[in-house]
Amino acid sequence: FINQLREKIGVMFGSPETTTGGRALKFYASVRIDIRRIETLKDGTDAVGNRTRCKIVKNKVAPPFKQAEFD
Repeated sequence: FINQLREKIGVMFGSPETTTGGRALKFYASVRIDIRRIETLKDGTDAVGNRTRCKIVKNKVAPPFKQAEFD
């Protein structure tokens, strides 16, 4: 299941990002991964790819809170 991030208004402490769909998606998911593009890979001036960071937010089947980067 793919979900999107939204910003909570007026958050002073913690992350202002939240996912839509209520609490059930966070609770019942076995694995949650935060995938973000961190850089564009270029060959000269042409964009040829993206560098992506994946953070494991929740994992019920393996150790959580790992991260990796991919090209």
